[in-house]
Order: sequence, then structure tokens, then C-alpha cells
Amino acid sequence: MNLIDWKLEFKVLCGHILMELAAGERNPDKMFSEADREFLRSIGGKPQEIFDACDDLLNDGAPTYAEILRLHEIRREHFLHVQHGKTPPLKTDYRPVEATLGDITGLPRVIDKARAKLEGRLVDELFFPCDQSRAVLKELGIGCVEFFQIVRDCLTDDAVLATIQHHRKLPLTPTVGLKAHWLIPPEPFLSYDEYLRATGENAVLKARAMSPEQIVTEVLASGLRGRGGAGFPTGVKWRTLARHACPTRYVVCNAAEGEPGTFKDRYLLRRNPYATLEGMLIAAHVVHAAGSYIALKGTFGPSIERVQQAITEIAAKGLMDGIEINVVEGPEEYLFGEEKALLNVVEGSLPMPREAHNPPYEIGLFATPGAPNPALVDNAQTLAHIPSIIRHGGASFLSLGTHDTPGTLLFTVCGDVCRPGVYEREAGITLRELFHVVAGGPRAGRTFKAALSGVSTGVIPAGKFDTRAEFDALEMIGSGLGSAGFIVLDDTANIPRVTQTVARFLYVESCNQCPACKAGLRIASQELDRLFALDEVKELDLEWIAQGAHSAPQANRCFLPAQGARLIPSLIQAFREEFEQHTAGHVPPSEPWPIPKIVDYDEQEHRFYYDEKQMNKNSDWTYSMPPAG
Repeated sequence: MNLIDWKLEFKVLCGHILMELAAGERNPDKMFSEADREFLRSIGGKPQEIFDACDDLLNDGAPTYAEILRLHEIRREHFLHVQHGKTPPLKTDYRPVEATLGDITGLPRVIDKARAKLEGRLVDELFFPCDQSRAVLKELGIGCVEFFQIVRDCLTDDAVLATIQHHRKLPLTPTVGLKAHWLIPPEPFLSYDEYLRATGENAVLKARAMSPEQIVTEVLASGLRGRGGAGFPTGVKWRTLARHACPTRYVVCNAAEGEPGTFKDRYLLRRNPYATLEGMLIAAHVVHAAGSYIALKGTFGPSIERVQQAITEIAAKGLMDGIEINVVEGPEEYLFGEEKALLNVVEGSLPMPREAHNPPYEIGLFATPGAPNPALVDNAQTLAHIPSIIRHGGASFLSLGTHDTPGTLLFTVCGDVCRPGVYEREAGITLRELFHVVAGGPRAGRTFKAALSGVSTGVIPAGKFDTRAEFDALEMIGSGLGSAGFIVLDDTANIPRVTQTVARFLYVESCNQCPACKAGLRIASQELDRLFALDEVKELDLEWIAQGAHSAPQANRCFLPAQGARLIPSLIQAFREEFEQHTAGHVPPSEPWPIPKIVDYDEQEHRFYYDEKQMNKNSDWTYSMPPAG
């Protein structure tokens, strides 16, 4: 077959595949006739390679058809050499490459695999070794085929890196860098200078050279959603504040996490406080803030210390001229994390949520009748993503994660797993992979029963663990992503005990401003307590417990009663048989389940420490003395 003939046939075949892909047929086995397969064998190609190449072309992974053709010219040349008993000369030894390239840390391994592929030492059915390799090239802005051409033409790995550096529009970040848009470094940043070396361009200075409108446009383009729990589009919130008629505005960082099963914000601030603080400074520039505040619980000692140190360092760089970041140490109450209650704490009051019709973007800080002083309130992790969006652009951030939930997430995984911890992964990872692979799976001899996404939404039975960790996918199964803090329960978990503890937590932490909330959650909590009272007849009306929870959200000022209305009935419904066994007296006595309200984390031991005082907290926010002995 001459050169022109095979190229023409190859082009026709690719056109056929592209039409099938565009029509929604994505099964490579149905796209190739035996004649097609014989043709591909004759040019040294494989069906899966062509399928993946066309799929890339359709989705802009490979820039043009010509580049796909160029790759197969390379492969055909190699194939003909082999057919004639010749071995193409090796350009380099096959060996691991130790160097890394900052936010492109996977590139050396990708180069190594590309050489092996071109030289016939890596035999597989894929156009490119793995999805991660494609993601690396997408990060570089280089098409797959162009990359193969660079590797073929450069004799050494250093030459490949130099060529990529020359082709790339933006310079590669230093070796010590983070991957673009990721937040957690391998080791905590010890100084602001170290952070800047790792991230490259100073995002605050770059943002200040942009107009607020340009910044809002990038944040909108990024698709960033709030990481505090609600998932509200960050760009929409920023645009609303930037356009508010009141000239006095504030920026407030909510780092007062108290959701059971969550430790992500404290972990972030311990390892990389600079990203959050830079995000606050950029936000202050966008809304022309009169002041900025970061609010943490007073018990968050290590995080407070790191934040204060980081503020001092950033100020020494001259980045706080005209703006000041104030650290507010607040109370232990769960509602301190509710944004309207948090504003009250900043003003010196108790953490009592304001009326629902007074959101922070309408009534902010230190408001007076003539000046509502709106406040931009964002979670610590949300703000931490802003600097990388400024450096790399909104479209780059949007390429990570999923369409529904772009970017990375900081997952807290605790409970009955082998490796509890805080893990950064792209949004869209399945719960099964998160729990079984990342967090080490269940303990020996055990299986998973369910998971709670904090205490804010419905239970997730183990049969739903193939759901992706993103806002909409979890909402569709009756649960939610929340703050991405998951409490995993294995088959030893006593679900009625879990429900009792959750109901009591929400009842105790309710502020008593909304009578329906306190009354409904009290009914649910006290009725569940009766289930475990030795001196009471255990004839419980499960529907009455569920109704108590359902009745809580009436004219409510915050989301807490809605949490109870979703979680408590979902546990009863999903595990009703366990409750009925308890009421029938068929279950041996058991100990209360400790609420995983995390107070500290030992990363070396993969161990969380829980708040032991929580069980002694009363509904008026006082504490009872623990029993003697």
C-alpha cells in the first residue's frame, strides 16, 4: 500500500468514527469492521488508539486531524522497520526520571512512557497510556500528537522539557510548586516566600493590575462553587457584592467549621494559610472592602497561630497597604459557622442567626438604617482557590473536577475506615474510590454499611457508593456534598444509636430563636432517648420521631432544622428494620455513639480526636458535669 492510499483510507475511517461519536455512539467495538481492523494491523495501528484519538479530536484533546495522522505516520514507520527485521535505534535508556516540574509533576513519567511507546517497548491498546497523562498535557496546553513529535525529535529528557518550555504560552512553575489549582502542599509551607516559589506569579499583584470586572469574569468562568456546604456559585456572589449600591462593604472569611466529620479548613490553614489570605485580599480589591475579617473558633489554636504569622509575613511584603485582615476568635457553638450568626460574632454578639430575609449581601457588618454595609462571606477553602484562578484563568480551573463541581475538593473521611484523614482530590471521584482506596477501606473482616455527609443531609447507604462526589449527583440520591466531610459506618454500627446522637447534637446546638426548630428536634431527640432507657417501655412511634424532625423547619432563620428534617427521617427509612428490632427488645444493650466533632488530627497516625465534652452539652449551651468515675 502506498503512502497516499493508506492516508486516504485512514482519513475515511477517522471521519466515520467522528460521525459515530458525534451521534452519541461511543462503543469502539461497534465502530470497526474486520476490514477496518485488518487495515489498522497493516499500518501498525490498533482500534482503541484510533478511537481515543478521534474522541480527543472531538473534545479538543488533539488539536487537528493532521496531528493524529502525524502520530500514525510515526507508528507506521516503526511498524515497517519491524516488518523488515530492523530495530529502530533507541533514543534513550528506559529508566525512571526523578525530576519534577512543579504543577506538572507527572510529566517526567509521561515522557518516559511516550518514549517506550514510540520505541515499541510499551505495548498496550491505548492511544495514550492513561487519562492522567492526557490531563498533564492538557495542563501544558500541548496536544497528544504534538507531544509525541517533541519526544521523538528530542534526544534527552532535558531537551523535551526545554522544547515544552519554549512552546508553552505560560512558563512552567518551579520544581517545588503545587499542581495548578491544588491547595495542599506535600509539606506545610513554612513561609510566604516558600509559598510564592511554589506557586510562581504573585496572584495579589496580578489581581490588582486587573479591574474588578475582569476578576469577576474569571471567577464566573471557573465555575467555582462555595466549599462551605451550600455550593453557591462564587462568581455570582462576588458580582452581586461588587454591584451593590452601598459603598461600604466587607470581606469575611468563614473558618469556623464545626460540622461533625469535617476538618478541612483547619488542615488547609495549618499547611497553606497564604492561599486563603491572598483570596481575601483579592476579594477586598473586587468589592472595595472597608475591612476584612477571618473568623475561627477560639479553640483552633494551631490554625490561629499560623494565620496570624502569615498575615504578618504578607503585611511585610507591602500587600496590605490600605487593607487590614482582622482575626476574630469566636465561641465553640455549631451555629458560629452559620454566616449570619458569624457576622453577629464579628460585631461582638452571640452566634444567633439573623432573620432569613437579612442575608449578608443585604445586611452586613456594623449596619445602620441608612447603610446596610453588605458583607462578602466565603468559606476558607473557597477563597483559597481564588489565587490560582487569577494565575491560570477560570477556564483552567473549569477543566478540573466535573462540569457540576469544577476543581479539587478537600475531603475529610473519618469513622470506620483504615486511614482516616483529609485528602485533596478532584471533584467527581466516586465515594467508593474515596472510601475504599484513598481512605484504606473497612477494617479487617468488616464491610461498609453507610456514610453520613456531615449531619446536614440524608444518609448514603453503601449501595450508593458509586455516586460521584459532586453537588448535584449526591443531591439526586437524597444526600448532599456539604463541606465534603464524610463519616463512614461499617456493619458494626448501631444505626439507632447513630440517629440518637445526631438528633441530640442538632437539638442541643439549636439556638432556640425559632420555636418550631427547638420543639421539633426536642421531640425527635427525646423519643430516641427513650429507645435506650432501661426503665421505659420501648413502644415507640417511629413516624412521630420523623414528624418531629419534619416539623422543625418553620420560619427558620438558618438551615439547622432543615438538616434534621432530612437526616433523621432518612436514617429511620433506610434502616427501619434495625429500629424495629430495638423496639421489640431483640438487641443487646449498647453504648452511645460518639459524635465525630473533630478537635484535632494526627496526620502521622491517621487519627482524629473528637470533642469529649459534646456529650455533656445542654440545650441552653451550658455543660453538665460528667459523671464521677
